Amino acid sequence: MKKIAIALAALAIVFACDKEKGHPEDNTPGGGGGQGGGGGQQAEWACTTLDAVDITYESACLVGKVTIPAGKRLWYDYDIAFLFSTNEEFPLTSFGEGVMEMAVDVIDDDGTFVSPPIPILEPNTTYYFRAVLYVKDEPFDGGVKSFTTLKQPRALIETGEATEVTEVSATLVGYANPTEDMQNVSFGVILSQDRYMDVYPIAFTASERDPEDGLFTVSVEELEPGKTYYFKAFVGHDSTRSERSIRLALPPLTLPSLRPARLTSPSSR
Repeated sequence: MKKIAIALAALAIVFACDKEKGHPEDNTPGGGGGQGGGGGQQAEWACTTLDAVDITYESACLVGKVTIPAGKRLWYDYDIAFLFSTNEEFPLTSFGEGVMEMAVDVIDDDGTFVSPPIPILEPNTTYYFRAVLYVKDEPFDGGVKSFTTLKQPRALIETGEATEVTEVSATLVGYANPTEDMQNVSFGVILSQDRYMDVYPIAFTASERDPEDGLFTVSVEELEPGKTYYFKAFVGHDSTRSERSIRLALPPLTLPSLRPARLTSPSSR
């Protein structure tokens, strides 16, 4: 009887340890006890949404972190992903209207995971996202965070409008990005009567640009009255695809004043 009692006590200790730690082969949290279940440790699994990084006007990288219980590991039954949307109130499950999902396969030793750059974002738009850990199809929500993409930068060079148009002259406006160093680079306007700039294009170089808004002007003179001209801004050897046209006004026509004819009656004699 004494030997049987000792054997039963040893069996009880082994069973208690196995229940506390979870069976190593099935790799389930808390030995299948479930989240918040009595004696289970699924509550040790956690997911946290962190701030997005590498934000541009068209892409961003999302960041999250998972907490893995001691002795456990991410295996076939565990997935991590990001859900993101422009709607702050979006469901935890994906495939909702306007909700997109990106799965992540690589996780660092400390539990941090980062998405590849998302290249389909709109400029100057706020996005909401959450990191989600799926443990045997049970989601652990990391919470919602947001980021706003940057405004789309302006082009290096842009064609402006024509101003101060007279019969034989005009002032042409262009834009050269003020964030770019153009100290040793020429920029200005190409002018031609040919829309495709193939026939007698003339380049007018600007002397300076506004340091704040990047605008510059070029004055052109001795143009043919009544003709249509096309122009586009350029920098170095490159020019913008956008182009503008101007039609110079005909010179004013001054008509001689017309005086009524004077009738002279013959003198009566």
